[in-house]
Amino acid sequence: SYYGLDQVANFEKQWHLYISKPLATVASDLNISLDETKKILHSAKKKLLSAREDRIPPSQDTKILTSWNALMIKGLLAASESLQEPKWQTQAEQALTFIHKNLWIENRLFASYQNGKARFTGYLDDYAFLLSALVIQLQIKWSDSYLQWATEIADQLLSRFMDEQNGGFYFTAND
Repeated sequence: SYYGLDQVANFEKQWHLYISKPLATVASDLNISLDETKKILHSAKKKLLSAREDRIPPSQDTKILTSWNALMIKGLLAASESLQEPKWQTQAEQALTFIHKNLWIENRLFASYQNGKARFTGYLDDYAFLLSALVIQLQIKWSDSYLQWATEIADQLLSRFMDEQNGGFYFTAND
């Protein structure tokens, strides 16, 4: 009952475990002590872990996506500023440095990095999200080199993605 297994299956006719009720309530419902309930739950968790270890683990996606990392950088910068946590600012700067070093190649942004290799020329969201993160970075801590890079990204975004005839932007570059 702690995991809701005494109820109807909750995900596509299968179980997705969640904490259905507090452990103290389970103990009370079973009319046993909280300590005994904890022991039973601990035993059940060990059995579940053992069964899970027999399964083939899901594959892992290890690529680094420019757009998602740019959003993460922006989030780190905002959180660092709001919560006065300097280590998040440092982490954001490290991620920016990684992107600049590995995904900004010959004045062009790449969308993905894996196994030491940048792949796929960047899309509009890669450029836009990174540019947005750099603007936030510049507002928090000025850097001429970040301004130069932001300007280059903006220039490339406009020259590669802008729809000159109808306005707006294409998701993929013009080449």
